[in-house]
Amino acid sequence: MKSRINSLIWTVVICSFLLIFLPAQIASQLLSQILIIIIGVVSLIAQFMASRIDESSTKNRLQYIALAVLTIATMVLMYFM
Repeated sequence: MKSRINSLIWTVVICSFLLIFLPAQIASQLLSQILIIIIGVVSLIAQFMASRIDESSTKNRLQYIALAVLTIATMVLMYFM
C-alpha cells in the first residue's frame, strides 16, 4: 500500500512539473498521451479481472457490473480525448 501511495505522489509531482515548466501545448499533448496509456492499462486489467469472475454469487455479480461500468467509462473518456 505504501508503494502505491509513493507512486501516486511521484505521478502527481511529474505531472505538475510538466504543467508548470513545459509550454502549454506540449504539456497538454504529453499528458493526454500519458492519460490514454493509463486508461488502456486500466481497461486491460478490468478485462482480465472480468474474465476471472465467477457469476454465481451476488458479490461477484456486483464486481462484474462495476467492471462493466469502468469499461464503459473508459470508452467514453477515450471518445472525448
